[in-house]
Amino acid sequence: EDDKIAGLSRLWMEVKINFPNFAQVPDLDWDKTFVDYIPKVRATTSTEEYYRVLQAMVALLHDGHSSVFLPKELTQRQGTPPLRLEVIDHRVFVAAVESPSLESLGVSRGLEIVSIDGTPVAAFVARERAPYVSSNSPQHTEVLQYTYGLLTGDRQQPVTVRLRRPTGADFTLRLNRSGYADV
Repeated sequence: EDDKIAGLSRLWMEVKINFPNFAQVPDLDWDKTFVDYIPKVRATTSTEEYYRVLQAMVALLHDGHSSVFLPKELTQRQGTPPLRLEVIDHRVFVAAVESPSLESLGVSRGLEIVSIDGTPVAAFVARERAPYVSSNSPQHTEVLQYTYGLLTGDRQQPVTVRLRRPTGADFTLRLNRSGYADV
């Protein structure tokens, strides 16, 4: 418990001392934010949950150069299918498939990702990405939320995606987040 509060305190202090753009977020009271986040940090029950709370706090800065990165112990547990994604008008498309084994499943450039684990993409982003990712421009924020790491999760748990072909036909695949030896 003390370590969690100490970490929150250090984050608050480093931002308070070193963040140069408080004028860009005039409605943000950083001292009040610190106090508001104490119970949120105390309520966390895992290291991952704790870091997500810290990420949500830093996202309030709306700055592309301020972030909380996960520790190595958590990033080593994560994986993502080897796809490059692009966002166009809040829609996510496969820009490149970086594994022949994924291509053999029918994943190809130009497919739209319609849902992730049964949740429409926009709702998934609103719940799982938007609270933790920010930047100082709407365009960069959209790219961060809808592309990089969109399908990242526990490397042992596949992600279910509903894909739409350019013809409009949908199909669903469970994609592994790790184990691609042919990338």
